[in-house]
Amino acid sequence: MGGIRNLSSRLLACMACAAFLTSCSATSATPHSTPELTQAPASAMVLIDGYQFPITAVEDLGVTGTAPEVDIDTYRLTIDGLVGRPLVLSYDDISGYPMFSEAAILDCPEVFTDVAEWTGVPVSTLLDEAHVDPRATQVSFYAIDGYQRTFPLAEVLRDGVFLALKVNGQVLPKEHGYPLRLVMEGKEGNNWIKWVNHIELTQQKDEF
Repeated sequence: MGGIRNLSSRLLACMACAAFLTSCSATSATPHSTPELTQAPASAMVLIDGYQFPITAVEDLGVTGTAPEVDIDTYRLTIDGLVGRPLVLSYDDISGYPMFSEAAILDCPEVFTDVAEWTGVPVSTLLDEAHVDPRATQVSFYAIDGYQRTFPLAEVLRDGVFLALKVNGQVLPKEHGYPLRLVMEGKEGNNWIKWVNHIELTQQKDEF
């Protein structure tokens, strides 16, 4: 929860700064004063960590990286490594799993901080189906563009870690990770891997 509180505090500080700038620009007679900042309508607010935040519109979400081309007909998500039942899933297969939606803060420090509602499949659901080997201690996520991150298995199995197919009710735009983006609530944006196509379970080398 500490990481989530830190992100919430950072976003609250940004909102307070924006409100101050808006107030200053409203009273300034300078022709080139700060542009007017618009607020999201009250209906587009979400509760995170006890605070109300405005949802960032899909078209305003921050973007990093260059989206690779994806042929959704041949796309597959592979789950292998230390599992009893390796999985190879099509986009339609993944879309058929029970999904849930959760609002989360996507924070890329010194770049952008966004709030959006993400919809997808918990990673724990997929790993349960893959029958994780008791020897597995870590999970690696790989992206189509070659990016990769590894996390402790226990961290991946917690609530708030899932593969998103939608953002704010819309199918993920390709620049935001289509077809699948890893959402890790409370973690910085470099952990939210886009264009996920491979999940591998392994054991840390020093534990062999």
